[in-house]
Amino acid sequence: MRIRSKLPLVVVVGALVTGLAFGSLNYYLFAQEIRRNTVAKLEALRDTRLAALSASLSNTDRTLNVLAQILAVKNALFELEAAWDEFRGTADRRRDLLRQTYTLAAPDGLPDRIAGLNDHGLGFYARVHHRVQPWFRTIQRDLGFYDLFLISLSGDVLYSTIKEPDYATNLYEGKWRNSGLGRVFRAVQSAERPQTRFEDFSHYAPSGAAPAAFLAAPIVDGGDLVGVLAIQMTSERLTRIMQVTTGMGKTGETYLVGSDRLMRTDSRFKAESTILRLRVDTDPVRRAFADAGGTMEAVDYRGTPVLSSFLPFDFLGTRWALLAEIDIGEVETPLREMRDNMLVVGCLLAALVIVVGSEMARRLTRPLTRLSDALTQFGRTRVAAAMPETSRNDEIGDMARVFEQVTREVQDHIENQARIEAALRESEARLLSILETSPIGVAIISADDGTVQYVNDRTLELFGMPREAALGATTGDFWADPAQREAIGREMARTGVVRDAEVQMRIPGGGSFWALYTGFSFTFGDRPARIGWLYDITERRKAAEALARAMELISGSIEYASRIQRSILPDPAVLESVLAEHAVIWEPRDVVGGDIYWAATWGGGLLLGLADCTGHGVPGAFVTLLATGALDRAQDEVAVGDPALLIGRMHQMVKATLGQHSDHGQSDDGLELGFCFLDPARRALTFAGARFSLFVVDGDGPREIKGDGRGIGYRGIPMDQTFANHDVPVAPGATYFLTTDGLIDQIGGPKRRSFGKRRFMDLLRAQAGRPLTAQRQAILDALADHQGDEPRRDDLSVVAFRL
Repeated sequence: MRIRSKLPLVVVVGALVTGLAFGSLNYYLFAQEIRRNTVAKLEALRDTRLAALSASLSNTDRTLNVLAQILAVKNALFELEAAWDEFRGTADRRRDLLRQTYTLAAPDGLPDRIAGLNDHGLGFYARVHHRVQPWFRTIQRDLGFYDLFLISLSGDVLYSTIKEPDYATNLYEGKWRNSGLGRVFRAVQSAERPQTRFEDFSHYAPSGAAPAAFLAAPIVDGGDLVGVLAIQMTSERLTRIMQVTTGMGKTGETYLVGSDRLMRTDSRFKAESTILRLRVDTDPVRRAFADAGGTMEAVDYRGTPVLSSFLPFDFLGTRWALLAEIDIGEVETPLREMRDNMLVVGCLLAALVIVVGSEMARRLTRPLTRLSDALTQFGRTRVAAAMPETSRNDEIGDMARVFEQVTREVQDHIENQARIEAALRESEARLLSILETSPIGVAIISADDGTVQYVNDRTLELFGMPREAALGATTGDFWADPAQREAIGREMARTGVVRDAEVQMRIPGGGSFWALYTGFSFTFGDRPARIGWLYDITERRKAAEALARAMELISGSIEYASRIQRSILPDPAVLESVLAEHAVIWEPRDVVGGDIYWAATWGGGLLLGLADCTGHGVPGAFVTLLATGALDRAQDEVAVGDPALLIGRMHQMVKATLGQHSDHGQSDDGLELGFCFLDPARRALTFAGARFSLFVVDGDGPREIKGDGRGIGYRGIPMDQTFANHDVPVAPGATYFLTTDGLIDQIGGPKRRSFGKRRFMDLLRAQAGRPLTAQRQAILDALADHQGDEPRRDDLSVVAFRL
């Protein structure tokens, strides 16, 4: 069959096949494009929701941290805690009085009840609450918090904005200790460093079992944790973010799922709330919690096939899965419409192609042959020439013009490639010029024989030699330590690169220098080579050695300061002259510390005291010396037997010494201390304390005698602050203990909680009657067992005695 007969047949068959293939391909590409567009929109919707969710929670976190640092919040905490501690009744009685006065229906307080709080020792609390409640209510309302809490380190909920059943309870021992609020409080309290903590949504009983999450921030004063500011959050804000319908179509939705596979936001398709009620354990959820994000087809919680886009979302240690989904049926609707239209159009086009194609095929033979000859010629010469048939106004003319343009572009590409190669050679020359002027030594070494192939001026300067002597030399001539050179070579052979290795290089003319060496393998002139950089660090090493010597000098000075501090501790003979038995634990956390104890005769009796000064280490030790001087002067001025007046006079001296009585002083330091005056002749004991307690163990069991609620020094305490004496009955065999908070506040145990007063008093009860030396060891053993691997937080001091 001749070509003029074959061509029409081929054109018709080819057109039909091409039409079918083209239609199928278009259908496939359109389907893929719809899928890509849908995935892109779905992922954009997912990412938008993620950004909005992250911004909302991050803003809440930052807002809470800012509030926790505001002086007004700290002052509210301190004043409420002080008012809380003034109540002398039981904790249950205090809770009942407060909850009868401040209720969910009347969070600002019932007027007739508030007036009666003065009769129960809670009048100060009512006045503080009256002052701070409007401010906190404004914060809670304007920032969209459900509730806001102030919690002391002992776990007492000192303040709640709306006064639900969790108000005035204790989160260590109370009914709600295992609630979300209790868990987030303990997480902040037990953290190694102050930081915000978050507790995921759960059914919160005090709020009628409604879903609630908690965010808590530490309240820090002077670098120490003093309390916790917490907020209660509902899921309404998260649901509003997830249920913005813009761009979601008829069946699209976004929602959050927690690690328990329960929803954290409401479903768009459920009339009732699905939060913490509807379980979603689909493939996208499982993959999101496996730390993966993506998009896939799946069956959702309704049993409906969907296109699901998912990501994990982490917030302060809590992970949620964020899902954006749309029904597959809605995605495929445009595709079905396109398929039907293509079938109709395809049939019409096929008939037209058969008629027109036959005729057009016959007209193609001659011009196509001429085009073929021209292209063959271009293939041999790679020189563009004018193509035949470019004047035609049909497809052959278009083809000819395209071929002509292509041949010219190919020729241009060949010429451009030549220009690029020339530019590359020029760039290599510029690189060598840059290396030559580099302030860092650069050398290229042959990997075959280790000879120097290239060095820049800085390298020649470092080694003090001319270029002709360096080129061709072997690297072994320049290493001060052959073993170091071999180690560098092994690493280079193993990994091909060495970074920032400290090496010692030898100067051939004499001497050496230290440098940072970085090198890697590459090809230089078609041969394997290594390039290395040398940066002179000789002066830096000298500075490091000088710093080490300075640190040694400082350490020696601190050791000497320790000997000075120990020299002012009392002579044991003074204690033995008056007391029947005594034991002392004095262990500074560092070489020197901020705890100090005194014992001295005062009139006909013995003055015994223990103090906890601001800070640890050297700063604390300075304050102990200041306090010792103040005590010595105060003893000369105060009548014998009045430890409360003695503390008050020390307070005035400390404030005057530190300039805290004027606007020019910058110190806000001080101390807490307790004094016992023992009169052997009368067998009498008088105790006075400044934020300090005396623990008594007698026939009635252990009990605590609290001193006054303020320390001495500190800018916030008035100059005329007074303190009270406590006459303590002396019973036969009774034991008395003074302790700083280094023992009480030490963190330990599996839950990382403090040792605590309760544990201390239980230990005193168990050891009652034993020799004090044995009780001393029992206290140390119990603390070591509780502390475990936790670091020591504070100085440790305990003084025990019997008359």
